[in-house]
Amino acid sequence: MSPNETKSSSSANATTSAHADDPNPSKPPLTLPSSVSKTQIYATLSTGMLVASFAVLMPFYQSRRDEFGCDPACYGRYTSARSFLGLIGGLICGRLSDICGRRTMLRIGILASFSGLALSYNATDVTGLYLAMIPGALFQQNFSVTKALFADLCNSHGLPDDTRAGMVGKLGMSVGLSFMVGPLLGGSVITSFKTGVMASCALVAASGGMICMIPQPPEIIQKAKSEGDEKRGNSFFSKEILQAVKSRGALTIMVIRVLMALAFHVFMTIWTPSLKKRFDFGPKDHGRFMSFIGLSYALSQGVIAKKIVRAANGNTTAVLAACALCLGCGRVVAYFTQSLAVVYCTFFFIICSLGCSNTIITAAVTKLSKSSEVGGVFGFLESVESLSGMVGPVLGGYLSSNFEYGPITFVVAVYLFVFFWIVTQFKYHVAIKNETNEIDKEKKE
Repeated sequence: MSPNETKSSSSANATTSAHADDPNPSKPPLTLPSSVSKTQIYATLSTGMLVASFAVLMPFYQSRRDEFGCDPACYGRYTSARSFLGLIGGLICGRLSDICGRRTMLRIGILASFSGLALSYNATDVTGLYLAMIPGALFQQNFSVTKALFADLCNSHGLPDDTRAGMVGKLGMSVGLSFMVGPLLGGSVITSFKTGVMASCALVAASGGMICMIPQPPEIIQKAKSEGDEKRGNSFFSKEILQAVKSRGALTIMVIRVLMALAFHVFMTIWTPSLKKRFDFGPKDHGRFMSFIGLSYALSQGVIAKKIVRAANGNTTAVLAACALCLGCGRVVAYFTQSLAVVYCTFFFIICSLGCSNTIITAAVTKLSKSSEVGGVFGFLESVESLSGMVGPVLGGYLSSNFEYGPITFVVAVYLFVFFWIVTQFKYHVAIKNETNEIDKEKKE
């Protein structure tokens, strides 16, 4: 789990003409084509159900690890292995979605989820837990594939930036609500691991049903895919996609995502112990807190992010920079305060900042490459971010063991660097470039 923006009045008019040139502010928002609306609804519901299928089993996973004698060191290796497999899976599945189609890879993600559940249910030791983790870590990349699917639709129909943000935001909202409701159901309504697996299978099946209802992609997307296949030849990663991920815009976004994810993983090494020390947090307290996090993320992605992007009038650089500052300051306040109410209030702003930054970055990525290659670009970004999941916990543990305030100092330093990186790099290598591409595209049309 991980964040991003720009400014130019000319680009705002070019990319959000449905709103910026409207003399009547009360005019209804742009009406989406029927195929876009149906795809958005079914894909969003499918992703939410798939996340919920994992979330309902969260209360049982720790007890299962304890039952099989998986100590903290064992769990650390498990987490690192999952991140490594996620790195590989992100690369492979993202590109395969360009080649084989988004819906095909979404279905493969469903099969991977079923396989993981079957292996998990029959696991009798730590080795079984490792085996159960492999299918999902490698092939269940439905969240990033769905974002690529939305990018296809936005590019093919020329939808404005706030509409892109809204589509990604609703997708994130479904994930947040799933993480809020899932653990509550798993900890209260569902009373055994066996029952949890049955409920999880039902949710995965429902998610697969939603995928089957997604309309066929528009002809313009199929044409772009065919042209991409001809240019690509026999290479898995085409010259165009390699150029896209090596561009200054992609590298700028990679730095932002990797550093934000690294700061998150380092912070998490000290966050849970600090809650126990200050507020004597128990399982129920963590359950309530995680439900609050899920609700906040859902609101930030589904409501707040889109409104902020629209209110910023295209100045996403300023919004993203403000999010970085809010994340850095918020972590410090949440870590040192002795008031639980302040912790909750601070984390609401932290989660809103994460939601806004994620929405902005995703919208920016969709403009870095063609529709026939955007899945591969998303895969590269997801894979690079997985490196933080491998390095962050180890680095956080080292800093915590050797320096009293080492982790929190490192986190603040990272967010400050990200802030200056956004101000000096994002605006010129991502935001303005995207604006120029949009204007050139309109001129050609």
